[in-house]
Amino acid sequence: MSAVLKLELAKQEVSRKEGESVKGVFTRNGTLYVRKRVDGKLYSYSTGKKDDEMNRPWVEYQAEQIWQEKHDASYKEARVSAEPTLEEFGLIYYKICPDSRDQDTNDRLLNDFNEYAVPLLGDKKISKITPTDIEQWQEIIKYYPDPIPDTTGIKKVEPRRGASRLKNVRNALTQVIDRAVADGVREPLVIPKMKYKKKAPTRKVISIKEAEMMNNDELEDIFTDDTVTFTEEEILHLIGLCDKKIEQTRASHFRFTWKSFKCMMIFKFYSGVRSGEAMALMWDNIDFEHSKVKIKFTMKRGGSLKLPKEYKTREIQLLPEARDALLAAKELSGRKKWVFLNKDREPYKYTDGVDKLWKQLLEMGKYKKCRFYNTRHSFITNMLSRDLNSEWLIQQVGHEDIVITRLKYMGKISPELDKLYNSLENKVVYQ
Repeated sequence: MSAVLKLELAKQEVSRKEGESVKGVFTRNGTLYVRKRVDGKLYSYSTGKKDDEMNRPWVEYQAEQIWQEKHDASYKEARVSAEPTLEEFGLIYYKICPDSRDQDTNDRLLNDFNEYAVPLLGDKKISKITPTDIEQWQEIIKYYPDPIPDTTGIKKVEPRRGASRLKNVRNALTQVIDRAVADGVREPLVIPKMKYKKKAPTRKVISIKEAEMMNNDELEDIFTDDTVTFTEEEILHLIGLCDKKIEQTRASHFRFTWKSFKCMMIFKFYSGVRSGEAMALMWDNIDFEHSKVKIKFTMKRGGSLKLPKEYKTREIQLLPEARDALLAAKELSGRKKWVFLNKDREPYKYTDGVDKLWKQLLEMGKYKKCRFYNTRHSFITNMLSRDLNSEWLIQQVGHEDIVITRLKYMGKISPELDKLYNSLENKVVYQ
């Protein structure tokens, strides 16, 4: 045995006595093992080498390094086996529901996670998910549960889902990955961007020849903004159509439905409340004496109540038209807890019911198709046209500030021309 080897073994013997190094090399079934005690527990690992004159001196010389490598590998393997899968970690994460979002949003994310992430990536260890895995997953979910189509010889293949839906599904996965990184369960991951199909822009340019072949209504459809608002004259026309529908309807339960819907429509046109807020309105929330309504809840799809948008209740002032609509509704449903009822004398749990009635009115009046929610757009537009106080309007509709109101809901504002002309009187324009 060389002097260098003897010196190294002598150092290891000193370390062993002090409890800092490998305790020893021993033989089991003719194979050399190394062992060391850590925090009172003895760890033994096989070297895989036979005990002979050549291997034993080498193992004794490399014992410390061999044990450390074997111990690190064993610890890593144990850690991986104990690590949660994507499905396990995701279900725990969504069960907690962070304070930063409401339960309704959390439920939608959980549904998307269970429907799209779990079947395709759920059994993978969360630390083993790579950017390539996510890229492949993002392509699959465009068509899932159908396979990715073979585009050979096909000019155009339409995905099953649009950009907005895909963003929501992708968000359900990235929320879990981000939390795993924050908790130290996995290393930071650069999540690849997703390629969305861009929506074709609305055509805004036509030739003179094309324009000559169209009537005024067809031209207006091409260039009109998507946000539909109704003037006060059009609102009166819709109310008249609603009265006509009530007269034509013979079945008592359907007549009740149209009468209740008429009250809700007028109330929304002259209060600016959201559809869910109107559906959740109770008689206890209304103060007829002071012409005020407390908006405390909104109806969640399916029939449960939650706080209004931005988690804030508010008190609104009743305009005469809205107050009259509520008084008419009281004659229909005053004995019930809820203000607006369906044909079964129950509160609306889905907007589908009122949307169907609304669409029938639009078809009767030959108006452009839009949502029942557009009554809110119309209220804001008409109130701005009346030059009402902007702070009052913000409180009425539940916005944070007037910027949101003006950017999203103004529609077409008509100036009061009489005031404008009066201000120009006695001013010399031309000399």
